[in-house]
Amino acid sequence: AIMSTADSQLLVAAGSVSHDLRPRSVSLRTDRIVVIALGLAAVLLAGCQTTGNHATSGATFGALLGCATGAAIAHSTGQHAARGCAAGAALGAVTGYFVGRQQDLALARQTRDEIHHTSAGAAEVTLKTRHETVPPDQRKETNGAESVEVVDALVVNVPQNLVSRKDPRVDQTLARVGGYISEAKTDARVIVTARTQADYDYMVKSIEDGYTRPTTAPKVVYEHRPLTRGTQSAVEVVHHA
Repeated sequence: AIMSTADSQLLVAAGSVSHDLRPRSVSLRTDRIVVIALGLAAVLLAGCQTTGNHATSGATFGALLGCATGAAIAHSTGQHAARGCAAGAALGAVTGYFVGRQQDLALARQTRDEIHHTSAGAAEVTLKTRHETVPPDQRKETNGAESVEVVDALVVNVPQNLVSRKDPRVDQTLARVGGYISEAKTDARVIVTARTQADYDYMVKSIEDGYTRPTTAPKVVYEHRPLTRGTQSAVEVVHHA
């Protein structure tokens, strides 16, 4: 549904811009060039509006949708569609960024609850959140909110004895973590605390088995943290600040 909307909005924007460029004679070739240019512009503007790799896909889609909407509005009011596209994309990228972070928070809460209900005592899960400040010039996009709650980390502790014997409940729990990682909009560093390299490899494989889509660096980076006295096997999904 999202891709269908993006496709339709892109075509609307392209038609408006190409009409402005050549109001008397619009060629198919011109339309195609404009479609490609608008798509690339949306991606570039999304990169300018985000810091680091935060919710890049959400910002990109927001920029594309904003471009299309801005172009359509500008064209319908007799203004230059290309300028409307640029303004709409800049605002849309900001909106898409915060929407992506909110989607991640909802997904993290769902994952936490699912693990609570299905792990049968094989795991303890904690969701850590923080408030991210919204720049004053962007607060219109968050209904005036000065900050928004975002995911800081999702931490899943599992008993070492269950890891050692590769308990199916551990597999199931870590697969749910993998599903969360692959669906999240935000890049993550996954810290795996394990006693041995073999335990680490097993835990990482269990996480990867839960991926719902291809997920590789830089979206996710794994780190092995050795198990020490007073700690237990765990997976900590830390979202990039």
